[in-house]
Amino acid sequence: MKIKSENRKRRLQHEGEAEIDTDLSGTLELDLIEDPSSLPGLKEDWDRLQADQGKGNIFLSHAYVSAWWQVFGAERKLQLYLFRLDGEIIGIAPLMVEFWRFHGLPIRRLSFLQNHHTLRGDLLLPIHPQACIQALFKHLRKNRGTWDLLSFENVSPESALFHYLPQMAKQCSLLPEVWLRARMHHSLSFIGSWNEYLSTRSKNFRWKIKRDLKRMNALGDCYFHCVTEREEQRAWLERMFELERKSWKGNDANAAMNELDREFIRVLYEQLEENQLGPIWLIEHKGETVASLSTLGHADTLYTMMTYYAPEYDRISPGMLMMNELLGAAWSNPWMKVDFNGDTSFIKRWALDSIQHHSLKVYSGNFYSVMLWVGSELLQRLRKGGVRE
Repeated sequence: MKIKSENRKRRLQHEGEAEIDTDLSGTLELDLIEDPSSLPGLKEDWDRLQADQGKGNIFLSHAYVSAWWQVFGAERKLQLYLFRLDGEIIGIAPLMVEFWRFHGLPIRRLSFLQNHHTLRGDLLLPIHPQACIQALFKHLRKNRGTWDLLSFENVSPESALFHYLPQMAKQCSLLPEVWLRARMHHSLSFIGSWNEYLSTRSKNFRWKIKRDLKRMNALGDCYFHCVTEREEQRAWLERMFELERKSWKGNDANAAMNELDREFIRVLYEQLEENQLGPIWLIEHKGETVASLSTLGHADTLYTMMTYYAPEYDRISPGMLMMNELLGAAWSNPWMKVDFNGDTSFIKRWALDSIQHHSLKVYSGNFYSVMLWVGSELLQRLRKGGVRE
């Protein structure tokens, strides 16, 4: 869907209604921005709101969202909502509309800015989240002819959306489903010392690390290298892409990245703030990079992102060794936590905490979406062999 060059704004006013938020005083206004060129000008307010929200994530940062839209926004339409209380921006909802297929049928899907590079979803609503969510749904109800399905994926139970979304959707005569389990994300908080943490791992776990370190040293001229400076990291990216191609046998059907994915990573490393650049750990063997583990940072949390290694080095367990180095070094730095950004068996070996994320769909209530909702309900009942729980 093409994006119009001009910026369009629609404003709705809610005169401090008690049903919206009993603590809300003043006028709540909702602006809809559809022109992506407005994104750079929102950086100051965006950063302020994310800092105020506290429990945010790197995927909702201004740099990450801006880089994502620059690369992946071409076939989508931006729907970015600003919530203003007496003129001051108190919330931001970065959404998009795209044509999608749902049970094989074409729909207009409203969602977070999301694909395989955005593993969490949320809105920036540090204050009056209930009033903002209700204002958003009132607007969506009035404009239900512009969308069919609202899909919010991988929402944390700590998010205001998780608490208010279903009831607000129902109050606004929309058709919400129930929250369904989505991705599980594991993490490790830095409590105590590194050695104390290692002592909580099994003897077999610790033995494997020592064994693989010995195997690595036996290769000769094989060592770890940590890259922290922006320019060196950007130069390293092309080496990482080459390593990724080796790991996934080039650009065949099973490739981890295509060229658009690589362009996103390049743009992201240009736009990230200095404090969002986490260390990149490498294993070098005789002057050649044979393994890499990249990270990003947000607030006090370090996010592990991409791990690649040349298949012929599988015997030394490169992922295990790089994670060991990364955590040992991060423990003595300003980071307070590592978010492993996934739910693999490898990640579970290191993690101590986990959070179950959820996804939810809301139908607009227009005729087409009602038919989709009825069909989805019938499919759910057929799959369960009875009444839906």
